[in-house]
Amino acid sequence: MIETKKRVMVVNQYKDAITYRVACACGSPEHDIYVAFELDKELPDMISLEFYKDVYYFDYYRRDVLWFDEFRKIFKEGKRKESIKYILDNTIVCFFKNLWYRIKKATRLVFTGHLEMNEDFILQGEDHVNNFIDILKEGKNFIKENRDERSRIKK
Repeated sequence: MIETKKRVMVVNQYKDAITYRVACACGSPEHDIYVAFELDKELPDMISLEFYKDVYYFDYYRRDVLWFDEFRKIFKEGKRKESIKYILDNTIVCFFKNLWYRIKKATRLVFTGHLEMNEDFILQGEDHVNNFIDILKEGKNFIKENRDERSRIKK
């Protein structure tokens, strides 16, 4: 039987497949990874190991995250023109830069069928790492037991 561990849970378990969810240490469920093990019905020596993860497009292209504090500082110094230019650069201009960058990436995906993206997944502490390793071992054992059972039934 699969035991539950910190930041790891069994999502689905079927006769020939098992799926785990591993939580990201940041706490956001959008960053979690799903690990699925499946024994191929046609080829008993074939095991499918899939990692599912939502990857998000980075949306802060050339934008100062603390732009409003900087704007307030420039405005208080009496630099009205600079403050207006600064706020335009970090709102309207930034919006169109982000939009143009997204259009370029979407066009590349449409015409090449390929888009490179990455996203962080945080494992915090030795227990979290060990629990992730444990589900890989448990998944392997789960598939092995089902493969052995299937081969006994066929004989």
